[in-house]
Amino acid sequence: MQVVRVFILISFFFSTFLSAQIALEFQGGEPGDTWVYNSTGASSVAQAEALLAPNKKTGTKSLVVGGNTSGGSCIEGGSGNGPSTLREFTFTSIDLSSSTNYVRTLTFSWGNRFPECVGTGWDAGEDLIFTPYHDGVAQAPITLASGATNATFSIAANQATYSIPTCVQFFYFTVGIMTNRKDELLFIDDVRLTTPSLNQTVPVPSAIVGATSVCVGESQTISVNANPATFYMWSGLPASASFTTPNGTLTSNSMGINWGTTPPGSYTISVTPTMQYCGVMQAGVAKSITITVGTGPLVTVTPPSTICVGESIVLSASGATTYTWDNGLGVGNGFSVAPTVTTTYNVVGNSGNCISSPASVTVTVVAAPAISLVASESTICLNETATITASGATTYTWGANPSIVSTNGNTITVNPSVNTTFSVQGAIGTCVGTEQITISVESAPIINAGSDVSVCSNAPVTLVASGGSNYQWSQGIQNGIPFLATSSQTYSVSGTSPNGCVGSDEVVVTVVPGPVPSFESNQQTGCFPLTVDFTSTSVGGNEFQWNFGDGTTSVMQNPSHTFTLQNCHTVSLTITSINGCQATLTLQDYVCPDEQPVAAFSVNPGELDLANPTVGIVNMSSNAASYLWDFGDQTTSTAVNPSHTFPATSALNYIIKLWAFSEGGCVDSTFVILPITEEEIFYIPNVFTPDGNELNQVFQPVITSGIDVFKYNLRIFNRWGELIFETLDPKIGWDGVSTAGTIVPDGIYTWQIIYNRKNSDDRKSIEGFVTLVR
Repeated sequence: MQVVRVFILISFFFSTFLSAQIALEFQGGEPGDTWVYNSTGASSVAQAEALLAPNKKTGTKSLVVGGNTSGGSCIEGGSGNGPSTLREFTFTSIDLSSSTNYVRTLTFSWGNRFPECVGTGWDAGEDLIFTPYHDGVAQAPITLASGATNATFSIAANQATYSIPTCVQFFYFTVGIMTNRKDELLFIDDVRLTTPSLNQTVPVPSAIVGATSVCVGESQTISVNANPATFYMWSGLPASASFTTPNGTLTSNSMGINWGTTPPGSYTISVTPTMQYCGVMQAGVAKSITITVGTGPLVTVTPPSTICVGESIVLSASGATTYTWDNGLGVGNGFSVAPTVTTTYNVVGNSGNCISSPASVTVTVVAAPAISLVASESTICLNETATITASGATTYTWGANPSIVSTNGNTITVNPSVNTTFSVQGAIGTCVGTEQITISVESAPIINAGSDVSVCSNAPVTLVASGGSNYQWSQGIQNGIPFLATSSQTYSVSGTSPNGCVGSDEVVVTVVPGPVPSFESNQQTGCFPLTVDFTSTSVGGNEFQWNFGDGTTSVMQNPSHTFTLQNCHTVSLTITSINGCQATLTLQDYVCPDEQPVAAFSVNPGELDLANPTVGIVNMSSNAASYLWDFGDQTTSTAVNPSHTFPATSALNYIIKLWAFSEGGCVDSTFVILPITEEEIFYIPNVFTPDGNELNQVFQPVITSGIDVFKYNLRIFNRWGELIFETLDPKIGWDGVSTAGTIVPDGIYTWQIIYNRKNSDDRKSIEGFVTLVR
């Protein structure tokens, strides 16, 4: 296949047949055509055919492909079909970005060889296919013509039209057909690509309008003229400044700037206009402005000062042309102020258009110092000294006073003889405060140790002082606390007032000798009740008080007393002399009566079974050392826990006696009655025949022994559990007649006997069955 490439460039021109259309590309097979294309080639015969009027639309010739393959040809002679071969034009990609906002139109005329000759034309299956490409992407193929038997198409009558959508920036297309004859040619002519308009050019903005000189921290607005559909993007601002209007919008032709803390200097700010073409922003010509940022004046103010309450000070600033103060001072300079509290004053200066940063000065207001006086003692005793210390200032001046002993800066030592007031002035700088304090003087208290006293030897004495507090006695005694006076002495005491002043006094204590108690007794131990005779052997006493330790007392000199409690007793004797002195002798556990034994025991079993007449005895006595047993059958024992076998022939109960002896010979006794138990022996028949023949007429249990006949109950029940007969006399039996007098029928009846064992409260119940046969 021969590829023919024709590269022809021409300038844009306005179409004469499309009103208001701008020609973007054209190809008509003539010299100077602009749209470059490739093809599958054409023979010289086919190119000659393109010069013929039936095969072209305009100009001297059309574009042609074909004639360069095998197969029949009516032009050159010959017949028959060759292999199917693609006949195709490919128009190279062109840049349409200048018209993307508009729908572009492609038109071209097409046809096959005309006039036809025998065998020429497109047969079935030989279709003319047009394929457009948008930005390099193939679109759906379009069938321009469908072949039939030797179908012919005149180029004069067939024109293809295709609309290229907006936003397609690059476009090309192919048009071709598969044929199998040498004389089946494809002609196209007058290929045109037009647009109703080209994209608008981004307009050039006007010069930037705005102040070219500003102060640090100021804000300003700069702007350019606004054009329709135009976006404005500003740049060049330093990081310390900021745009205050949204950037890059349709309305950002006017832009606010806050210069913030931008350092002084010159800064070039640019604005670039942009317009949108199919979603893509295209930039236009930028404009710039240079803005110089200057600093405000440096303002200094009066150095900080300290004044006293009521004083004034003049505030002055320098470094600017005019000044504006806060705290109600306003515009001006050299203000006299007299604040009552510490106050900070702020001022800003203005020079030209620039305002300074705020400067400040603090006027510290010092109140008259609050002087504090502290005394080591606010009340002192006569002839004592006190110290007074001042605080709250830096220097102090004390008022003249003859009671001041010494002065040391903020401290004085004083020794007043009467209540005295001391004053001081304290200063901080020129600020002065005053204070005073009173020192009270107190005389020593009048202490009374009490009247002189006489006491018995070793008798308790209580000394009580009055007139003060915190009493201190000699000889180590304590105020109001009893002590034993062993000899006559003089005791001194000191006491203090509430403020610590001390007074003293003395008292004489005379000791009088006391009696000496002693006693003896005829005995101290024995069985209780124990009678003891006491004899006082005391010296110097004429009154006696005995305590026998069992809750009883006596005032006799030599009493006799009987002890009835089984424990040791502490005995004491208190004697009183003629001058009232007392002495006591106490002897612990002096009298100890022998502890009384307690006899107790139990017998096991508690009843004597003559069939097995041996019993065991458990001794439960207390306070005993030996024992004597009498078993009531003329036998005895001294064992602690004896066992004993009684004669098996007795019908009487046995009485067992016990005597328990203490180590001192005291005795206690007790006894236990041992009843004799009879064996329960009785016979109960299981059938009787009350038929009147005098034999076996009555149902009657036969009792031999072991049953208390006075606590006997016989009951008869029928088959339904009804009580039909009852008797409390073991001598009466049942004759087959109910208690109601009714003769009961033959059958089996239930009997129940309730009884007590002989010599026992043990109640028993037995049941069984008896058959009645008449």
